[in-house]
Amino acid sequence: MPHSRICIGMRTEREAKPHKDVRQDLANTLITHIENGTAPWQMPWDPALGDDTPINAVTGKAYRGINQLWLGLNQPDSDPRWCTFNQARERKWQIRKGSHGTSVEK
Repeated sequence: MPHSRICIGMRTEREAKPHKDVRQDLANTLITHIENGTAPWQMPWDPALGDDTPINAVTGKAYRGINQLWLGLNQPDSDPRWCTFNQARERKWQIRKGSHGTSVEK
């Protein structure tokens, strides 16, 4: 079954480059983490600090499935909130200089 993708980030449709297979990227990242002993399910975090499940900053809805794992692995800091470039622009939110988008499955 083919999967459609949406981009979370700063490129427009016209500027978008062909995307790699999100599932293959995830598999490669997980393999690297396993080999390095840093797999996300090995609990390097402090459970007393609360849940850091990736959520959409606008809707408050938690990402699920492959998107939850992928965004969690690509989280640049401790903030679990994600949004599209258009969602940020509509709310006049500042996007960190040098930020890059990532793909998710829809």
